Amino acid sequence: MKRKGPVTDLSGQIFGRWTVLEKANRNASGHYYYWCLCECGFKGRIVAYTLRAGTSKSCGCLQREMSAEKMKDVRKMTHKYHRKEVKDLQTEIETLQTEIETLRNLLKKTLRILLKENQIDYCAVAS
Repeated sequence: MKRKGPVTDLSGQIFGRWTVLEKANRNASGHYYYWCLCECGFKGRIVAYTLRAGTSKSCGCLQREMSAEKMKDVRKMTHKYHRKEVKDLQTEIETLQTEIETLRNLLKKTLRILLKENQIDYCAVAS
């Protein structure tokens, strides 16, 4: 489909992180290309309609930065939940240690009673 009217030169315009440098050429389908410079320093040949439509905002550096930011958030959330799990486990361990100590003391007390009543001869735990 041929374009009606004159083609607007996009040189010097900014689209997202792209700065249009100059018109490059036209492909077999009739699409115009422009040489563009991304803010990160990458120079690329970009189809004009993707610039005007806003579908091309950068060379990919924007996507990488956004992904990195999302991963930071995910790591923070994961770390937060991990800390909570560790704290819950520590609390559970402390509770179990307290229960073990209580049972150990009860066993010693019972063995001492049995020693006094001569129901057992010797126990290293009770002494």
